Amino acid sequence: MQNQLIFLISVLISAVAVMADMEFTAPKAGKTFTASGGKVSVEIKWDDDGSDLNFKDIEKYIVSLCTGPNDDIECTDLEKVTGSTKKSYTASIDASLFPNGWYYFQMYNTYDSGISILYTDRFQLKGMDGGSMTFGSTKSLSVALTATGDAPAAATQGGDTSIDSRSFSVTYTKQTGTKRYAPMQTQPGSTITHKSMTRRFATSSYSAYSTYKKSPNVMTTITPGWDYDVTSLPNYATVAPYPNTAYPASERITATASLTSAAKKRRWLD
Repeated sequence: MQNQLIFLISVLISAVAVMADMEFTAPKAGKTFTASGGKVSVEIKWDDDGSDLNFKDIEKYIVSLCTGPNDDIECTDLEKVTGSTKKSYTASIDASLFPNGWYYFQMYNTYDSGISILYTDRFQLKGMDGGSMTFGSTKSLSVALTATGDAPAAATQGGDTSIDSRSFSVTYTKQTGTKRYAPMQTQPGSTITHKSMTRRFATSSYSAYSTYKKSPNVMTTITPGWDYDVTSLPNYATVAPYPNTAYPASERITATASLTSAAKKRRWLD
């Protein structure tokens, strides 16, 4: 029930915020870890992604081992960590509690201003003995443990929502961070004063990624609201009346169809 509640929370809060707080660098997707001596150790590593929720401000985080497809996440808590500033955590997994299969970690982070729920890439565990572990999944264990593909999406709630008005005056291409700021939209004037077209902003170069990046460089662009009112008037033109010259279609017929003997001859002689 607890794991289902966490999944529902992650779905709901992902609708109101999309920024995470860390980007995982380990474990790598598809990597296999084999148990030895009754346990298997898997190291989780991450970097701060520079978003509003900064990892250094985490009050505590809970590490859970999860399995199953993205629409049926089942997790078991491994440890609650408080007051740590390290960007890594080594999970020691009891081989007698979990079967062979595909897994991923969940990080449930708590801040003073919000929470975040993130997931690592999927990895494989082998040499495990816990064949009876079911995670309470609504799907069969064999289905849950064979689920592969992308990890579930991150979800966050909270964070600093204040905006420094000076951000809007910085040239867009010179900005950094996951949020960028664009100037206020203006309305066209009533007259055209320019005689020829000129570019308002200089062109900028770009570089394309050759491999998939887990998180985008820019998450959103913020534009200030209008500081002016746009006035408009309704169209006062009189509505055109319905046509009053209705007539039967037969009145439009001016001649009857006919085919003269001369026309018949032309059909064969032309």
